[in-house]
Order: sequence, then structure tokens, then C-alpha cells
Amino acid sequence: MNDSARERIFPFEIKKTEGKSALVVGGAGFLGSYICDQLIAHDFSVFCVDNLTSGRKENVKQFLNNPSFSFIKADINTPGFNIPEEVGVDIIFHAAGLEEFSVDKDLSLETLLVNSLGTRVLLEIAKTKKSRFVLISSADLYSGVFSSTSLKYYFGKDPRNESTFTHNEAKRFAEALVFEYYKNYDLDASVVRVKDVYGPKMNLQAEGELSRLIGEIVSGKKLSVFGDGLKTVNPTFVSDVSVGVVKAGLVGSKGEIYNLVSPEKITLNALTQVIKQVIGHVEVVHKGVSEDLEAPYHQLDLSTSYEKLDWRPTVRLADGISQTVNYFRQDRSSEDTKTTKPLFMEKTPIKTEGRKKKKRRIPLLSHLRLVIFLSALTLVLITIVYPGVALVFNTYQANKNFKSAIQNLEVDKAKVSATQSQRAESSYRRAAQNLQNLNWLLQIFTERGKLNAMGDFYLIGEKFSGATSATSKALEILIEQTSNETNINSNQLKSYIQQINEITLEAKADFNLGLASLSSLESEKLPTSLKDDLKVMEKGEVLLNGLIEELSTSTAP
Repeated sequence: MNDSARERIFPFEIKKTEGKSALVVGGAGFLGSYICDQLIAHDFSVFCVDNLTSGRKENVKQFLNNPSFSFIKADINTPGFNIPEEVGVDIIFHAAGLEEFSVDKDLSLETLLVNSLGTRVLLEIAKTKKSRFVLISSADLYSGVFSSTSLKYYFGKDPRNESTFTHNEAKRFAEALVFEYYKNYDLDASVVRVKDVYGPKMNLQAEGELSRLIGEIVSGKKLSVFGDGLKTVNPTFVSDVSVGVVKAGLVGSKGEIYNLVSPEKITLNALTQVIKQVIGHVEVVHKGVSEDLEAPYHQLDLSTSYEKLDWRPTVRLADGISQTVNYFRQDRSSEDTKTTKPLFMEKTPIKTEGRKKKKRRIPLLSHLRLVIFLSALTLVLITIVYPGVALVFNTYQANKNFKSAIQNLEVDKAKVSATQSQRAESSYRRAAQNLQNLNWLLQIFTERGKLNAMGDFYLIGEKFSGATSATSKALEILIEQTSNETNINSNQLKSYIQQINEITLEAKADFNLGLASLSSLESEKLPTSLKDDLKVMEKGEVLLNGLIEELSTSTAP
């Protein structure tokens, strides 16, 4: 290619690079900028491509003077877009066209094109340069609405529905295209699905409940809840998602689909309660029936992300909301100067040698019925019996340990209470996972409201147990120091007070999340067997509230 032709097709400059390199398309967007940050922290040279239709150069301004970062304002839909032959690219992250946009900024066509033509352009680059390819898709692509009679209302009559379902359809097609390249060209490709991502730099003009509620907080408005407030979301903090995306690119397996979504569903009613606990007094207004079309909920399989990426959300909802609101309320110049450290270490797969087994000759015809019977029995045990027994056992253990923990905390047996509450927290978490595994079966016999109530019950138990554990640890330190006859100096005293303060803040965060879920729990839908245990939780709520307040007051400066 001569120089003049190259200038027309690739009229921008890339900094010279050594070592590993990555192309991040949509890198100036909300999630894209965090992906760039993580890659730079892992010693990658990053080529950030964005046409700034929805992305903002402000999101990546802290990298512009970094020799490992090149910002390229370009549209991948432009005919002839390519990367120069001499520039190597190890991984391509396709994060463009990721967000749903507000009705004031109609980008439905842009979304469809960047996920169709744009995806094909990037797949061709990956094929030519033998790069690994990671598509960041949406976990909401399962839902869709199409008109059978009118193009005018093809995706529904409401503009918000049009924005949402256009986005879902675009991502569905992009995934299908990635599949075809994986199948036909053996491309090293994988897909990452995300949902309800929030955090600093998020687009408050985008469609979605989280963007709207956080935008209302920042602008000082009342929080609006449409309909009955029982619509659920899975808020997942952006730093957790970006770590998972980069893990998929660095250590993920070819041909895998990873769901990077928080497993903790929360209703809008409960979410507003969490916001009130974090932000302080804010008025919640319930409005008429929402005009949005709510698609059926699809249970997400998170096992691949857990097992193969070792990925789990780490940022608590209350902490994430606090960080996000503070970011938009305060001066953000200090945020841009922070240096990100790698949040995970790349692991080399461990090779294992298989043992040779002796071959046994089994007469197939005579044992065929037995094999089928045993296979069916095993399947029943794995999918129904075991999770059912585990659910009952873990529920019993969790309630028993939580009750004992509260009783011991009442009589200042802090050390015993801490141990029992930790056991209760683990059991509640396992019970919630058992319930999720049985959800497909229970939905046949039980209404969704009762299953949601049980899920909320386990979440309340887990959070109150965590709060009890932290409160017990703080109380144990306080009791030990007050009963210690040895004199301590001022530095030691300051250290103990700081330690108690940190543990108390942890207890308060868990307590507030549990309290928010308790306030939105429809207790009448709980099974009778759990209602007595709910009374224990309510008793624990009163005790914890008092102790946390006392600890906060007694160690206040």
C-alpha cells in the first residue's frame, strides 16, 4: 500500500510499541475506559478507537500522555477501516455500541451498524492478524419484541422500548457473527455478557433504571419508581466487570461465553431503600404503571465465570453507590490521576497426567436397561434431590447459628457470636445458591413472588449474619481492652479505636443492605417454616442497630 492510500484509510498515528498490544474499540466509553486502564496496568500497549458518538475523550484523558496508550478517533463502520500491516495486535476487545441510549439521542441505527458491519470489520482484522477476539455483549439479549403488522412500531410504540430492543437485537446478531467466524475460521474468540453495570463515569443519559435513579440523586430530584417497584436489576460495579473482561482476554478459553453479572437480584423498591441508607434522606415517589415492556426473566449461568475465570463481584452495592454518587458530586480531577494496579495475576494452566484404567468388557445389550436406569437416577439425584436436601440442611444450619449468635451477642459473648455468625453467613449464602439451582423446577409449582421472598430472606440472613460477625469482632476488641489491666499508650489506643471503627463500618454496610431488603420483603409470601426465623432476624435487627450505634458513638473522635 502506498503512503497516500494509507493516509486515506488510516489517517492517524499510532505510538511505537513493544511487547503485548490490545485494540479496544469503544475505549472512550464507560466500560471501555476501565478496560483500557486495566490493560495498561498489565503492561499492554493499548490502541483505543472511538468515534466519540457516545464515548467521551474525558474518560481517557489520564492516559493521553502515556507512551503505552494511543487514542484514535475513528469510525469502524467507515469503508476501508483497518490497522496497518506492521502493527501487531494480540487481543481485540469490541466494546462499542454497548450502552442503551436515551430517547433524546436516537442512536438505534448507529447501534445496529457498529454491532453488524463494525463487528465484521474487527473479526476480519482478528482473522488476518491472528488476534484473540473478545465481544462485550449484553445479558439482556434473550429478550426481544417484534411487531408482526407494522414497521412503524417494529420494536414497540414507546421510544424507550425501541432503544432497548434495538440494542438487544444488535448484540444478538453480533454474537451470531462471532460464532460463524469461530466455526468457519477457527478464530480464537469468546463472548462476555454484562448487565446493569454502574459506577463512576457511567452515562447518566443512557436508558436503564440505574442510570435514571443515580441521575436523579446527582441532580437533587426525588427518586421515581414506576409501577409496583418489583422489577428486578442486578447492579454490578464497573471495576468488577472490567476485571472479568480483561481476564476473559488474557486467561479465558477459546469459544467460551462468560456472564459477568452480579448474582444478587434486587427489586427497585429495595434498591431505593439502599440508596436512602447510603445517601441520607431522599424522597421516593411511586408513579403510575411503567410503559416499558418487561421481558421474561432468564436465569443466567454464572458457573463458567466462577470456575474458569475465578471471577466474582467484590464491590458491595452500598459501597458502589456511594463511590458513584461521590464521583459525580465532587471534583473528578483527583480521580484521573490515580494509577491502577493489576487486580489479578495471570495463571498458567496446570497440566495433569491422566491415569490409565483397565478396560472391562461389559455385555452392552444385557446391561443397557441398567445403564439407562442408573443414568436417569443419577441425573435426578444431581439436579433435584441433592439441591433440595442441601437447601433444607443449609437453611436449618443458617437459622440455628444465627439465632445462637444473637443470643450470645446479647450476653456479650462476642467471640462465640463471631464464630456462629460466620457459619450462619456461609450457610445462608449456600442456601441461596441451592434455591437458584432449583429455581427452574420450583417455578412450575410455586409462584414467582414466593420464590423472590425466599431469595430476599436468605439475602437478609446473609447480610445480618455478616453484620453480627463484624459487630462481635469490634465488641471483642473493646471488651478485651477495657478489661486489660495493663496501661496502654496513646498510639496503641488510637490504633485500637481505628481498628474498631473500620470493623464497625463493615458491620454498618452489611446491616444497611440487610435492612433495605427486610423493608421490601413480602413476609406473607414466606413459607410458614421460615416465619419464626424471620422474627429472630427482626429481633437481631433491633439488637444490631443499637450496638452499631453505640460502637460508632463510643469510638467517635
